[in-house]
Amino acid sequence: APIFNALNTDGTFGNTSNGVSNVGNPYATLKTTNDQSYGNRLQTNAWVEYKPLKGVTFKSQFGVDIERNSGWNYTPAYKTFLPNGKEGAQMNDDADVGFTKDSIYQWVWDNYLTYAPVFSANHDLKMMVGHTAERRDGWVNRAFIANKNIPNDEASWKLNFADTTNGQQNFRDPIGNYFRRESFFVRTNYKFKNKYLVNLTFRTDANSNFPKSNRWGSFPSVGIGWIATNEDFMDKQLLFSNLKLRASFGFVGNDVIRPGAFDLRPQERLFTYFGTNRVNGAIIAGIADPNLKWEVVKEFDLGVEFSMLGNKLSGEIDFYNKVANNALFNIPYASVGFGNSFLTNAANIANTGVELALQWNEKVNTQFGYTVKGNISYNKNEVRNVGLGRALNFGSLNNGFTATQTLVGQPIGSFWVYRTNGIFQNADEINAQPHVVGTVPGSLKIVDVNRDGIIDNLDREHVGSYQPTFHYGLSGTANWKNVDFSIDVIGVAGNKVYNGKKGLRFGSNYNIEYDVAVDRWVPGSNNNTYPGASNATPYPTDYFIESGSFVRVNNITIGYNFSSKKINKHLQKIRFFASTQNPFIFTKYSGFTPELPGNQNEAGIELNIYPISASYLVGLNIQFE
Repeated sequence: APIFNALNTDGTFGNTSNGVSNVGNPYATLKTTNDQSYGNRLQTNAWVEYKPLKGVTFKSQFGVDIERNSGWNYTPAYKTFLPNGKEGAQMNDDADVGFTKDSIYQWVWDNYLTYAPVFSANHDLKMMVGHTAERRDGWVNRAFIANKNIPNDEASWKLNFADTTNGQQNFRDPIGNYFRRESFFVRTNYKFKNKYLVNLTFRTDANSNFPKSNRWGSFPSVGIGWIATNEDFMDKQLLFSNLKLRASFGFVGNDVIRPGAFDLRPQERLFTYFGTNRVNGAIIAGIADPNLKWEVVKEFDLGVEFSMLGNKLSGEIDFYNKVANNALFNIPYASVGFGNSFLTNAANIANTGVELALQWNEKVNTQFGYTVKGNISYNKNEVRNVGLGRALNFGSLNNGFTATQTLVGQPIGSFWVYRTNGIFQNADEINAQPHVVGTVPGSLKIVDVNRDGIIDNLDREHVGSYQPTFHYGLSGTANWKNVDFSIDVIGVAGNKVYNGKKGLRFGSNYNIEYDVAVDRWVPGSNNNTYPGASNATPYPTDYFIESGSFVRVNNITIGYNFSSKKINKHLQKIRFFASTQNPFIFTKYSGFTPELPGNQNEAGIELNIYPISASYLVGLNIQFE
């Protein structure tokens, strides 16, 4: 805080934890913390290619990535002082030092055998079989000691991992993202008369992060295509310069999970005291799913590609149906009765939609040309099955409530809130209908949806999700003589967001929403839009649900290219440009930004997002011969 001293006149560190502000003293942190790390990394790749027969090629490629890192963090004993001379809350009673040293290696080995025979001009065949293996492993050693007598001397900060005196604690752990992968695959591409296309693929993959019984997964796919414009009966038509129809069906596996997620391991480094004797121990904490398996995405796609009117107009139209079976989710234990969270194959999620992309490219004359691209997609997201047999609650509001739910028949991560119907104006209105504990005049009226006289979770409703129904974009470029211009616009529609920023701000050091400060309910105002000021924890209600639709201008750039040869014969290019990133966003959302990505089960909740910045810049590009 600028009204307090970072450094007092006597050389001690100032502190602001006196009830006015408690944000700490960053200057004290900077001056007392010694955090240094060093590392060496070797990345290398080698390959060999051999052609034993005509049309046959074998390639083997091996890559290695090795890391060695070490570092320490030393903080001396220090104190901070309030303006009245009393000790502040920011201090470090004992000097402490933490030392870390790790060794990490990763290798990838790929082998491909390709066969491309030449039968005739009408047949084009390419076949490939392959194998790939990958491993990432290593260890990290940590040592920590806290003692008043640790000197402020860099030579003493590199701790000995074998030392256990003076309370030093030593740990050795595997790196957090170790794994082993292995894959075998076969692929065949066939083209007949440059009209009919077939692609067949089969691969089988293994990942050590799954239990042995479910470690392998097999994923076939097939794709076919027809280039209609290469048919004889299309020779005389002048509309299409290219027309291609295609369809595909296949399976893809998802194995992006952390190591050991299926294995229930004890929580170590726990201890207790019996008298003055410290006894170390461990405990089984949480639960794990020992039957984790691959998430398998099944997808069908039907599409058409075309260009017409002398290649001025081109585009693609696609229909898709994609179903993720046994989708991997981290499930809050609260959904099953206790604890924190665990990973499991929790649900089947379906996405069905249509995508359209068009491009118009026009060269008006030798001095002016432009290109316009547009795309729009419609997507329906639906939960088809929940593996645990019950709805899964996500979307913590950091106040004891959750705001999203994943259940059959709804989009994933649907907002699950109470419906409201105005604001209680007086005590008589409160006494006349069901209400939650802590309701006072100025509180939102929560609707008793099932009319059982009690406000509980059975009264919550699903009011949409962060998953947009439509995505769209528009971009364009233009060139006129030496001037070039480009613009890029994106947008979404049909989605909802949860404006948690309109909720309670604990403490006295935070700004509040303008609506809360100015337009809130006060006695006698009959306001039914904004509730009154309150210190009660707000329930998740539709008051916080807003439209997440927006249109955002991503980029606008304009440039001018000078005739460099007229300036100097060694100059190849000179271009002056002005550009802006994220200059405009058009939305009805009242929060900082409607773009709130994250875990698909709980995306779209604004609690502490930072606003997207707009930037403006000018530049000069110079290229020499």
